[in-house]
Amino acid sequence: MNIDALKNIHAGKTAWIVGRGPSLKNLSASDIGNGFVIAINQAIAQVDALSLSIPVYSMYAFGCEVYDKEIKIKPHKCVNEVVIPKDAPIIINDGEDEGGNCLLNYPKRYGYIMERDFGCSHLLASGGTSILIAKHLGASNIKMLCFDAYTDMDLRAIDENGHIQKTDAAYIGQRRQIEWAIGTAGIPVDFVKLGAVLENTDDGVLIGTPIHGNQTVVNFTDSLAVTFGGFCKAGIPIHFMPIFDSCFVDAARNYIFTMFLESPFKKLFFVDSDIGWEFRDFLEMYLLDVDFVGALYPKRNQWDEYAGYITEPKVERNGLLKATSLPTGFLCLSKQACKQVVKKYPEYYRRDGRSIYDVFRMERENFTMVGEDYSFCKKYAATGGEMWVYPNCNLSHFGSKAYTGNYREHLGNPPLDKMFDDSGSDKGNSAHQYGRFYEKQLGRFNGNKIKLLEIGLSIKGNGTQSINVWKKYFKNVDVVGYDIVDLKSFSREGVEILQGNQADINDLKQLEKYGNFDIIIDDGSHESADQIVSFDYLYPRLNKGGVYFVEDLVKGRNDFFIEHVKKTTTGKTEMFKSLSPAHRMMSIEAL
Repeated sequence: MNIDALKNIHAGKTAWIVGRGPSLKNLSASDIGNGFVIAINQAIAQVDALSLSIPVYSMYAFGCEVYDKEIKIKPHKCVNEVVIPKDAPIIINDGEDEGGNCLLNYPKRYGYIMERDFGCSHLLASGGTSILIAKHLGASNIKMLCFDAYTDMDLRAIDENGHIQKTDAAYIGQRRQIEWAIGTAGIPVDFVKLGAVLENTDDGVLIGTPIHGNQTVVNFTDSLAVTFGGFCKAGIPIHFMPIFDSCFVDAARNYIFTMFLESPFKKLFFVDSDIGWEFRDFLEMYLLDVDFVGALYPKRNQWDEYAGYITEPKVERNGLLKATSLPTGFLCLSKQACKQVVKKYPEYYRRDGRSIYDVFRMERENFTMVGEDYSFCKKYAATGGEMWVYPNCNLSHFGSKAYTGNYREHLGNPPLDKMFDDSGSDKGNSAHQYGRFYEKQLGRFNGNKIKLLEIGLSIKGNGTQSINVWKKYFKNVDVVGYDIVDLKSFSREGVEILQGNQADINDLKQLEKYGNFDIIIDDGSHESADQIVSFDYLYPRLNKGGVYFVEDLVKGRNDFFIEHVKKTTTGKTEMFKSLSPAHRMMSIEAL
């Protein structure tokens, strides 16, 4: 039968159109009110199982396909993939391009042809088609369920077996078609947000690299190999997506960006083919709980200039610097950041039959051209998102020679690792490699008036090595040193050194006159029994939000202390392992 047989059959009723987004997995009968239901493609299986008392229609976007020169007919793959309902009427596309001879013997079959019945192209998205069908059946308003791409920007979908697929490419780029159908129908259409599906197995990183001329620099290849080895050893999924012969870098980035949104990966890392990096920097940027973070590298000139811009005045948070724009040469994006941009800027173009988001685009601004990376940053900023620079990153940018730099050092504020190394302390890269862990924990204190206590001091020249570093690193700090050896002669303005045994309560009571501390560092005897005495006495004397560090926790020797901390405190703990297995340190934050 022709679809005209159903014209206005449900006049004045509400149409419930059910898509196949992930929330379909949790759809219940209570989510659907009075009226009638149109279930799209695979959704009919779940809707059929609800045994609803209102009329249900199954809408198939495709009938069957014509193939080979003899014009033989076979069922379209879409029909094979779905459950054919027992009683629900089928509304099916009879257009010539879709092959209109599918399921001809089905008793309740209603065919439509887009051009004839709705005056539009047969390529209209299923969601748009279902809106026009609902209007044809007489609906006065429409509720769209399980269209998660429009409510949650969740591009996954239910497959024919009721399982969540990693991607539903059909949703990408259909927003304009849906909006056109809504305008054409001329009745209220609401996208209903159901409970978000908690199942989200996204993990790992997709590295995207546009490569002009099919060439990369040796350092890029070397860095990539080391990074793959490190991620594979850690069990973190990693995939490399090079786009070769990409003379249009904006198109290459758009393609990588779109493929990332369809992928199961947690983070997208743009890395240019002329960049060299260290694995540790890459890993730490990936692990940051930040949606948009990049590292700045030297421009390929002799003037010591860096690509990218930070805010003025400088804003620092947890060792990161707030940025106004970043280059994409070494940029890490979360899936949430990408979804934010797409939600506000859904424009797309077609490439090889795909809809590709057009978010990286060179633009004209005040009679100058703005690069695709900076225009993308503007789009993200317009969504309310924040951009951050990871400054303590060693990068090489290759041109006629290697331009190597660390943005943190460029700002005249060297990283703690370098400060420790320059001072001769064993906390830096030359020995224990604790600098980055300290920086991650202590960056938030900089700029505030704080008090710091360090147990166990090392002497070189005219003062303690690490205390010298703390005085340089923090802008406003009073330091108290505590050692079993008499080092009081090294006291000076802002630094007071006491003599005492960290395992003797009577000695520790000398510290009471200083009140509570913001930071306490135990680099003393490294024996569990001594560490426990100091910790039990001093941890209660941390200000709220303060941090207690214990260095050089050797497996076996210090396990007793670690277990003691876990049993006796509720503070947030974090363990850092340096490249040397003998050197670990622990932080305990005071709640």
